[in-house]
Amino acid sequence: FGHDYPSVPTGPSFHARRPVGRLDRIMTRGFRVLGCGVHDSALARRASDHLPIWAILEPL
Repeated sequence: FGHDYPSVPTGPSFHARRPVGRLDRIMTRGFRVLGCGVHDSALARRASDHLPIWAILEPL
């Protein structure tokens, strides 16, 4: 998928002491990424072992 659908650089979403790689990804095609990141809060850390990732996209 990486060749045709570039991955958005959200950051690490698995909150481990020493994360090895990014497990969760947003892949796009035909969009400009205006912003992206990882939502890190105490509630998000309690809700799951993965943090929510987000992106703001604009059609090309």
